[in-house]
Amino acid sequence: MGNNIAAFVGGTSTFWGALGFPRPVASTFVAVMVVSFALTSLDSATRLLRYNVAEIGETVSVRLLQNRVIASGVAVTAIWFFAFYEVEDEFAGLVLWRLFGTTNQLLAITVTSCAAGSPLSTR
Repeated sequence: MGNNIAAFVGGTSTFWGALGFPRPVASTFVAVMVVSFALTSLDSATRLLRYNVAEIGETVSVRLLQNRVIASGVAVTAIWFFAFYEVEDEFAGLVLWRLFGTTNQLLAITVTSCAAGSPLSTR
């Protein structure tokens, strides 16, 4: 994964360098953007999972899971598990990421088809 990120930062900073930006400035800017994206994605995922855990606790009447700190701990533990658990010599988080990407694209084409009034539309 680290090589992929380094290649992205290097390639993007080369592109910005071709547009006239100094390469060290472009590299720093792109690296900050990559880290910012990762941190905001992790923050959003943790917060949404915390809400889900709290709602599950409310649904099944487990008061402990409704606690914000406990629900956050459960969310972080679940994220940690998927980040480091391996499925067929590959991290489960990367497997789930591909699944997320696939379902996201399927949802996008369905919505676009419906909005465009294609034969797939149910209107």
